Amino acid sequence: MRRVIKSVHNRHSRSDSSSNQIVIVGANDIGVHLAHVLGQEGQNTFLIDEGEDFLQNLDEEVDVLAIAGNPISLHTLRDAGISEQSRLIAVTASDKLNLLLLFLGQNLGIKEGYSLIHDQEYFHSFYPVISRLGVNLHLINLWETVIQKIERKFNLETQTIYSDGNAMLMAIRFFAGHPSIGKRISQLKLGSRSKVLQMIKDGKYINDFARLLIDSGDIILVRFDPSEKERAMERLVTFDSLPKVMIGGAGLIQVVKNHWPNFSKKLVCIEKDYAKCQKMLKVLESGLILHGDGLDISLLNEAGIGEAGMFIAASENDEINLLSSLLARSYGVDDVLTILRRRQHTGMLERLELNGIISIPQVVVDYLISRIIPEKHTSSVNFHVLIERGVLSEGIHFVYRGGLLILLEQTSLRDGEEVITVQLITTAKSSKK
Repeated sequence: MRRVIKSVHNRHSRSDSSSNQIVIVGANDIGVHLAHVLGQEGQNTFLIDEGEDFLQNLDEEVDVLAIAGNPISLHTLRDAGISEQSRLIAVTASDKLNLLLLFLGQNLGIKEGYSLIHDQEYFHSFYPVISRLGVNLHLINLWETVIQKIERKFNLETQTIYSDGNAMLMAIRFFAGHPSIGKRISQLKLGSRSKVLQMIKDGKYINDFARLLIDSGDIILVRFDPSEKERAMERLVTFDSLPKVMIGGAGLIQVVKNHWPNFSKKLVCIEKDYAKCQKMLKVLESGLILHGDGLDISLLNEAGIGEAGMFIAASENDEINLLSSLLARSYGVDDVLTILRRRQHTGMLERLELNGIISIPQVVVDYLISRIIPEKHTSSVNFHVLIERGVLSEGIHFVYRGGLLILLEQTSLRDGEEVITVQLITTAKSSKK
């Protein structure tokens, strides 16, 4: 394909520093929205896509240099000025292409790289590999960001830090409105073999916390016994035990049980794609899958929408999600969550009176902006905890380094030196300067 470079007029002053250069691959709703936000911040931004027609019709408000060409071509990347001072962000619809671009960027010595991943199998397969390559390379788990956004709407955020067959280590952050606010840590019913290891207030560890009251923004690190986790989380995740109806959501279901272990017990999913129905059945431990149209009134009645306490519209079609959400409202469902993939659709929300909207482009862009320009943006997605080095529980060591929480396992002494192997790595940015 002939490469065409289109320069959109600059409406904002750009920084001359090459360290601000950002190359975005994927002129979809996420990529264009990210380019628009970065342009408003005065960042030197390039947008690459193979679709020349799409680039030619970019919104004039997007302050970006747009390049049409093969994104894995060195010629295209050089046209975008890729260098050691560049950030490379791959947000195409292809996980394979996004991963390939991250490896290519690493070989080119980029300053930092991000790849959006939709499929959980790809994420879990490549996460350890990418983590070993360096702290400047990151995978963005799309559905994890969506789930954390859903949790935030219910005044809670959870993050699994460590898990094996014997124990699970989880970070839980509370916000104003959660039923646990105002309670003492000792009042949390977690089970006799599960316990709070540490409490974090204002980015500081509090060791003597049993009598302290939980306040908005507080984080607790909990070590769960597998036999007690479901019962304990049902008390903390207030929507876990509600009767629920969901339209679509095959991608969402893949990560649900790691956050909300009881979610599927009173869940009915309606999915039009039979292959996705089969895939969801393999993931769900309980719940019911109905094969059919999410706008079929008789099917919605069969799913029990009239008795549902929560409705999630998560199909790949925004119009279906909006219409089914309005139907759920008409049936009197209290909590209606609507997941949208097109950024243009969020403008109609006030007229439709839907306040449970989760915009995928906005969620991903917020996630990225909080890392690229942390001094101007705060993230509601990730835990901002300063962690040095210590022991969370017997056999679980950790160290905070370069924006990563690295869990370690001491294995042996060799020639008088301590040998430590990495057990798990997860992002955990600091809120302290």
